[in-house]
Amino acid sequence: MPKSPAERKAAQRARQSAAGNRKIELVLDEQEQEMLARNCAARPPWSRSL
Repeated sequence: MPKSPAERKAAQRARQSAAGNRKIELVLDEQEQEMLARNCAARPPWSRSL
């Protein structure tokens, strides 16, 4: 019997979770979005020193 779309999505999420993938969603207001954009421009990922 074929799986429902919800069952397929649940299986996909389980596979991704087992592989270590996590999905997060953020709700940012306009001020937070501007701050994030400024911080990203000031510190691009390729210029980080560890």
